[in-house]
Amino acid sequence: MEEDDNNFAKVVLSESRKTRAQRNKEQRKIAKEREEKKIKDAKELALQVSNIKEINNAVNSTLNMEKSVTVKESSQMRLGPHKFKSIPKALDVTLTEDLADSLRIIKPEGNIFTERFNSLQERGLIEPRVPVGKKRKFKKKVIEVHSYKRFK
Repeated sequence: MEEDDNNFAKVVLSESRKTRAQRNKEQRKIAKEREEKKIKDAKELALQVSNIKEINNAVNSTLNMEKSVTVKESSQMRLGPHKFKSIPKALDVTLTEDLADSLRIIKPEGNIFTERFNSLQERGLIEPRVPVGKKRKFKKKVIEVHSYKRFK
């Protein structure tokens, strides 16, 4: 058994403190890395400054594209041949004297259907309509009356 112990080399982990030379070497290495990073950042900044026109053009083109997209969204296609015309109504305001004592007695004012219908037309979800007048079945006959010829 003693021979087995001699055949294996003992691995000794250094648990001792770092020497002053090792600490100085590590600090020099960290300082060198910092300097290299500063130089690299300065080169990148110089490249960006030299390419500022290209960067500016790219930014402007993206802004223009965004504006054109918003313009297209804001000017939606009309659903029908007519444009929606909102009819300004006088607001029906009830005075404090006219108000009922309890909310159960109050009757709703306005028509929910027409308000909702106008809202849908205004938002462009349904086609705005225009009332159609009555048409004649037959054209009016033009008759020449002789009374206009009889003058004195």
